[in-house]
Amino acid sequence: MIVAVSDMHLGYNHSNESLFREFLNEIADNTEVEHFVLVGDLFEMWRRDPLKLLVSNIDILNLLKEMHSRTNGVHLLAGNHDYHMIELEQEVFSQFNFTVSMDLTLSYSNQNYYFVHGHQFEHPDDLDMYHKFADILCMSNDEMGSTLDSLWELYKILYPLFHRTRAQFKEDLKKMLISPEERLTQEDIVKITQEACKKLKEAGNRPDEYLIYGHTHNPLVDEKTHVANTGSWVYDPDLPSRQTNTYITIEEGEPPKLIKFH
Repeated sequence: MIVAVSDMHLGYNHSNESLFREFLNEIADNTEVEHFVLVGDLFEMWRRDPLKLLVSNIDILNLLKEMHSRTNGVHLLAGNHDYHMIELEQEVFSQFNFTVSMDLTLSYSNQNYYFVHGHQFEHPDDLDMYHKFADILCMSNDEMGSTLDSLWELYKILYPLFHRTRAQFKEDLKKMLISPEERLTQEDIVKITQEACKKLKEAGNRPDEYLIYGHTHNPLVDEKTHVANTGSWVYDPDLPSRQTNTYITIEEGEPPKLIKFH
């Protein structure tokens, strides 16, 4: 069985951290889990010092390391809010025998599953520059003033390569600094979902391939388009009805299934 989960945002004050730890302990004890895919934004590095955040969650990293030693099936993907994991791979995550990647393809039960965090579908035309901004935001050390100074310097260097107008850039920057549940409107979510379907179709949209992503905090499984979203573990007080604490399971011969933990 494959289990995929994303957008825990550990370190964020609205993260359902205690419930996720309970879920993680159950997954670690489940011998049927062959692959455990963390599809990005495990950590909230835009609001917390990355190294301090990792130290405060060392028990989670150790548990994942233990799982990986048994199955060789723990896969860690970088999201936009923990993009700095890419930079820390050699210094930190290699000590836990992890590799950190931007995407993952698994073949399971004669089907292919492609995993990616999903911010790539929100910024398809400016992804390289968006990643540079995301990395800087991960190094803010809780001092937004110095972060914005760094962003402005980077902006001046990269502006000629940017595909948006100056006004659009300012709006994008403002939106980047807001959490996903506040930033993404239903229209945004629909556009991201459409972009995900488009990318899968451009890749051939083979009958045996599924695209599984996160980022929007909007869980779904669409068997028609072969696109699924893992949802999130973040409580939004402004959207109390939004389903949270969800994950996706894939069992042999069956389509992905969306499950709510407790």
